[in-house]
Amino acid sequence: MCAMMQKLRVSSTAIEAALCGEACRGSIVVTSADSSDLSHSIHSIKIDNMPRLIINGTVHELVEELITIGRGPDNTIVISDSSVSSHHAQLQRVGENYRLKDLGSTNGTRVNGIPVTETTLRFDDRIRFGATEARYEADAIGSQPPPQIQEVEARPAKLSAVLAGFANASPFLHQKDQKDTVRSAILAGLAVILLIFLGSMIAVLLMHAPAP
Repeated sequence: MCAMMQKLRVSSTAIEAALCGEACRGSIVVTSADSSDLSHSIHSIKIDNMPRLIINGTVHELVEELITIGRGPDNTIVISDSSVSSHHAQLQRVGENYRLKDLGSTNGTRVNGIPVTETTLRFDDRIRFGATEARYEADAIGSQPPPQIQEVEARPAKLSAVLAGFANASPFLHQKDQKDTVRSAILAGLAVILLIFLGSMIAVLLMHAPAP
């Protein structure tokens, strides 16, 4: 009998170990998959929020630290327009945005209609390289100021009113009031009975009192 019980215990332990091993292996696989999905999501977000320059409907993703713009084939972004110089301008990454610098071009560079030699670009800036129009787009979340957090003022008066209303609605207080009323009624009844008894005693004494 003892040997049978020992075998049953060994079998139960083996089954629990096997189940634990399967669960542990399963959890590792799930964790790995979740980490992969999270990494993929973060990578996708970074790609979606990447600054870009749109020229004549063509989107140029801005990923390099230094980007040259011009008509020459050796530029990072090539603009086939005679009004654009061979090496017209450059974009230098500064933090989350890019700084635009004109490289002494013949027809100049304008941002939002204003001639510039060097300036930091902002979201939705309109750029003009010679006669070619372009638009700078970046992460709207990173380019806009963070939302202001409004402080919530405490309202002690309203809180007190709510607590008072809760106290009035409490059934325990109503029960206490009912008990006090019953107690008062009993005491009043006892007082009346006592007065009647005393009155009766006085009347009896007067009736049996000797005549003068």
